[in-house]
Amino acid sequence: MPGLVLRIARVVAFALFGVSLVFHWFHVPVGVQPKAHGAYSTIFEEPPSTLPFKLLLIVVLVSAWWLGRRLKRRGSVSWATPMTVAGSILFLGIGIVYPAFTMQRCAEVSAHAGWLQQQNFSLIVSVGDNFLGQEYFYEPGQPEVQVNEVLPRSFQAMPTPSVLSVADLHLTKLQHMFIWLGLSPGFCQFVTWGWFSAAIGSLLLVICFMPLKGNQRSGPGDRRSLYRLVGVFVFSGFAVCLACLFPIMMAAQELKRAEASANNGSYPESLRHLDLAEKWVPVLSYHTDLLYQRGWLEEKVGLQSPIREVYSAIREEEEGFVDRAAQEYAALLNPDNPKAVRAEA
Repeated sequence: MPGLVLRIARVVAFALFGVSLVFHWFHVPVGVQPKAHGAYSTIFEEPPSTLPFKLLLIVVLVSAWWLGRRLKRRGSVSWATPMTVAGSILFLGIGIVYPAFTMQRCAEVSAHAGWLQQQNFSLIVSVGDNFLGQEYFYEPGQPEVQVNEVLPRSFQAMPTPSVLSVADLHLTKLQHMFIWLGLSPGFCQFVTWGWFSAAIGSLLLVICFMPLKGNQRSGPGDRRSLYRLVGVFVFSGFAVCLACLFPIMMAAQELKRAEASANNGSYPESLRHLDLAEKWVPVLSYHTDLLYQRGWLEEKVGLQSPIREVYSAIREEEEGFVDRAAQEYAALLNPDNPKAVRAEA
């Protein structure tokens, strides 16, 4: 009976892999296009990281099948070992590396996902528009919906990196660590069944190819060696998380150096450190505070660029010159400007 359950579980695992190859993993709406009869359809965009990870899934499974078949002919190792190792690699890669890589490095898609999530959050929280609309509805002169802040003016796709080394990774930063690893509200809102199928299939592959009592294809020696893989799997998970947090730590160090250089009046050096921070974590280039800081530094060194114009527009908006700021924002929507500038505008 356990052997039959294992066979069914293996079939389900490979079926989930097939589903993951067909469906999207991370699907973000970026616009609408008109259709017939006045209807509209949503335009979605997927990060460029999805295709390499799908190819990795295929390569790992084919390699494990080929290696298991070859080793089985020699009689040295059963199918369980290569398949369990393959499932472990896929689970760590899909469950940890893919979200971190996508949200840190696929800047345009991940920033847009975070922006949409923040707009939705500003509507539905207890201090958002929908709740305030119900609270003030019956007061004289109040509209049906009390608009609070539908479009958040200050944007961060993830918390600004603040951990300089492994020693700074405390439990107080656990929530930020999850977001830095890609498991942010923006990722959780737009992740789709393809990613879940791949992650669950990988975990199921590990479980169903571990030798269990009643599985006649594996011997006691195989079971002992595979049970040791559980400890290796847990240790590898922590190691992969630290590896994914390494760019965050390097970006935090560069931001710290940029701050110190700006305080010392070394504005070109501060700009250089900001560039390095954005190279380590490209999505930082979409953060309002970093755009503002870069614009301030460029004004200090006498550079003229679209980022400096963003800084000027934000300053004018904060000082109450709303119409003039709106004109500058509209001019910054030029397609020739950098994508981060257009998104901020």
